Amino acid sequence: MLTLFPGLCSILISLLEIAFLIALFPFHILGSAILGFLEGLQAPVAKKSDPPPQSSGRITIKLSELRPLEVGYSPPPQPESRYTPDWSSVSRRYKEARYWTCEGCGVYCGGEGDQSLLHVHHLDLDSLNNHEWNLKALCVQCHGSMPGVGHKRLASAAKTDGRWQAIDYLRWRQRRR
Repeated sequence: MLTLFPGLCSILISLLEIAFLIALFPFHILGSAILGFLEGLQAPVAKKSDPPPQSSGRITIKLSELRPLEVGYSPPPQPESRYTPDWSSVSRRYKEARYWTCEGCGVYCGGEGDQSLLHVHHLDLDSLNNHEWNLKALCVQCHGSMPGVGHKRLASAAKTDGRWQAIDYLRWRQRRR
């Protein structure tokens, strides 16, 4: 079927090449094997009367022979936690001292079921620095708008799981009072 659409195959090949470059997949040989397979789909099916094809110089690799990019490579060890052992109590005390109110937009997050919407942000982005001058109570929206890669992921997750909308609702409800 794909032999009828060589343009489609070349588009698929380009997309796969881009995806593997972006992801920096450690098994770079796997990407070559898949690309080789897709390129092979473009070749016409040989008839019994055709002479055997000459070698194109392409190397065939079995999946069982694939190895990581570097022999013995292992990812760097990750710390068990990025926060201090007493972080949950430090965070809770700080939120209570701020009356469960976001220091960014002023929304109150202390109601039943709303407390998880208030986070404590480290101003210097060092999660081990729990000095009060380095902390700020922020709702999930304000926290998600802070600089840093982790905050971008937080904002994305909050938008998909409903926390973002919950803050919008709290702001709307509190303005009406």
